[in-house]
Amino acid sequence: MANNRPFTRLDLERKIKEIFGIEKITHLIDTQITRFVRDKGWSFKDIAIALIYYYVEKDGDISKGHGGIGIVPYIMDEAQAWFKAEARRQAEQIEASEAYKDRLTYDIICTKTIKRKKITRPRIDIASIKEENDD
Repeated sequence: MANNRPFTRLDLERKIKEIFGIEKITHLIDTQITRFVRDKGWSFKDIAIALIYYYVEKDGDISKGHGGIGIVPYIMDEAQAWFKAEARRQAEQIEASEAYKDRLTYDIICTKTIKRKKITRPRIDIASIKEENDD
């Protein structure tokens, strides 16, 4: 659902098959989808959001649906509110992470060891200097 192409009936049917763990859309589900779109004016995406909310987020019992998606009208408002809140939360997280990226500092770690050249300086014999100064 993250891309810009429209969410189609086939997308909804794929999502229903995934949620319900079925191979084929039943006649009951097909009829319910048609009725929700035609009579209620809901989009395929609206129906998918309601099903994801109820069965995935709320961990609703699929067996209580008796092979259909009749729960959708009862949870649509709650599902839409959840979806909007979830979208807002994700947008805030993205915005916060973008702001955080601007403040990041990076430590540069050198993994190659660099050998320093030893500087050899002439050794001065301090005892001989003292003896010369004492004379």
